Amino acid sequence: MQGVKGNFSLFRPDLITVFMVEMWERFAFYGGRAVLVLFLISPAAQSGLGLPDASATSIYGLYTAMALLLGLLAGWVSDAYIGARSSVALGGILILTGNTMLSAGAYFSSAPLVYSGLSCDALGIAFLKPNASSLVAQLYPDGGAERDAGFLVFYTGISIGALVGSLAIPLLAARFGWWAGFASTSVGMLIGLIQFYLRSHHLRNVGLPVKDNETMKASRKSIVYSILLGGVAILMVLQIDISLPALVEIISWLMVVVAFIYFTYLVTRPDVDTQARKRMFALILLCIGLSLYLVGYHQGGSSLNIFTERFTDREIWGWEIPAGAFQSIIPFASIIFAPVFAIMWVQLGTRGIVPSSIIKFGVALLLMGLGFLIMTRASANAAAIGKVLPVWLVCTFVVHTIADLFIAPIGLSAASKLAPPNRLAQTIGLWFVFGAIGNALSGVLAGKMDLTDAARLSEGFYDVFLMGLFSALAMFALAPFYRRLCGGRSQVV
Repeated sequence: MQGVKGNFSLFRPDLITVFMVEMWERFAFYGGRAVLVLFLISPAAQSGLGLPDASATSIYGLYTAMALLLGLLAGWVSDAYIGARSSVALGGILILTGNTMLSAGAYFSSAPLVYSGLSCDALGIAFLKPNASSLVAQLYPDGGAERDAGFLVFYTGISIGALVGSLAIPLLAARFGWWAGFASTSVGMLIGLIQFYLRSHHLRNVGLPVKDNETMKASRKSIVYSILLGGVAILMVLQIDISLPALVEIISWLMVVVAFIYFTYLVTRPDVDTQARKRMFALILLCIGLSLYLVGYHQGGSSLNIFTERFTDREIWGWEIPAGAFQSIIPFASIIFAPVFAIMWVQLGTRGIVPSSIIKFGVALLLMGLGFLIMTRASANAAAIGKVLPVWLVCTFVVHTIADLFIAPIGLSAASKLAPPNRLAQTIGLWFVFGAIGNALSGVLAGKMDLTDAARLSEGFYDVFLMGLFSALAMFALAPFYRRLCGGRSQVV
């Protein structure tokens, strides 16, 4: 499949088309993420579901994990049948449906509707997000620093959606109720779908299916059955009446098994040569780093969000800022820093001194840990004085933003470069499976923290700092081995 070639530009119509649909999807996801845990733990008197902290954080971790785990299904459907472009459209429709159900569940205080909406939403994200990334990769078929820069531009565009969503949706939820916040995510996704349909001609032949129409028609039943099976599986898991934290921990380790089985399948295929197999082993090192990173990073929507609600002084001029609105700090900082990183990678690329991806991952893990070292001090202060100023959270989220710029867009670019021929979407799906492991374990970790006691929370945050520190040291130590696996491509991977 060929991409659209040409000189690098920040405003390519094809790139803009893809990141605009992803922008609105991120509006929905990050806006919903900002209020989801708070809605789940809010008592029934405040129109919430009144769940215990550990159950709420487990649901959050499982929801975000399933959104990535089902990327395997989406990658298979995209590669084999409908193509990345149709997968993006299908994902948007599922997200629109799921968020509408979530809003209705919040309005009627119906837990089954809420869980059903989260299930449908997770399946939609699985189809849209990895395939949108696949489209961006196909726009830069030659790879190199331009693809890195393209992913960073893509990342900047979707950060706008994350910023607006994480500001607007908590404010709407605080003013009109939880249901209004979730309803606005449906409106945003509808706008994204409409623009994607109207501007899809800019993509030319990028993202079209590789199979002929007759094969696609013959496969429609299997596609529909797979989607239904995936949706029912999520729905059943979310509604099992046992200890959610224990369930999510079991699922997390099952996902580890699934990830390595699928990795084995990819590397042992007869059409994968020796060098491609080595590059896949290089990718697995990055995947493990991603999982460890996300365990800490996604505390932002769970333990750090609850810390904001309970231990942060949010009052300004007599008005209390909704806790979820602080989630907007990360996308705001991304918009500021991402263009700087894009220029930096291109300039370093022209000089041939771009650090390998595993070094970038090590830096990201180190910065993630540093953010939790800051929160260790903030929690200790909260234990002494009750509530702390928001400056602690601002500093942590800015540090985490810089960390994310070292790993999120760079990781997707590296996965696309290290993928075996004709297995791009499935390899990116594998990447998101390891992301799912990190997301699920983040919910497990948050559930093990005592989120009602600031002193004990300080100890939990310090443990996350240590995890980030030692993981970073491991990435740095493995860098020479990683370069050997990449062969002559170490400068761009």
